Amino acid sequence: KEMALTAIAATAVASEKDFLPYSEVICQILGELIFNTEPDLFAIRGRALECLGHVAVALGREHFSRYFEAGMRSAMQAVQLGDESLKEHSYVFIANCAKVMGKAYVPFLPELVPFLLGVVEESEVTIHQEGDEDVEEDDDEEDDEDEDGDEEEGDYRLNVQEGFINSKKAALTAIGALAENTLEAFAPYLQKTLQVLMTPETGVLFSLHDVIRAEALSILQ
Repeated sequence: KEMALTAIAATAVASEKDFLPYSEVICQILGELIFNTEPDLFAIRGRALECLGHVAVALGREHFSRYFEAGMRSAMQAVQLGDESLKEHSYVFIANCAKVMGKAYVPFLPELVPFLLGVVEESEVTIHQEGDEDVEEDDDEEDDEDEDGDEEEGDYRLNVQEGFINSKKAALTAIGALAENTLEAFAPYLQKTLQVLMTPETGVLFSLHDVIRAEALSILQ
């Protein structure tokens, strides 16, 4: 199902307005999938929501407007479910829809922008306290760090989980799309956004992950 959803998304983007005759049936199917609440189905829910965002790009605002509310309701629910992959797909949906729906996002900004900035601000480094459960499992890794002369920083761990990195990058993309497409309505959030991006050492422009730094630079353009 995930592969089929990805194929539908690619077809919609490639065919643009020619996809319109099939959009109603497809969006009805997607509308059922984007509210799955079973954790085992979160991957399909995420792909369906991402697919809906690509359909939005294909159809344009006039034809997609009637599906927008359901998509946003699903996305806002999804980010609360604690699944990194589902969060990422939700942010991708928001970014794609922002390109199409523009100022229709203005009512969502007071809730959405602070939330996305919070995701972007999540620390990439955690302090590993002595006595944590995985101390024994990581003994070999710590030994390697000691050999490299990093004894003093051995308790600091960089979060390299793919889900964490991809979610943070997608949240940045969504912020950039909202800023670009809501125009002056984004002004109240501009100062905080620039602070999150550009504060020396802690800003996202100083991320320890190349893809996150690159995305931060991209949305500043």
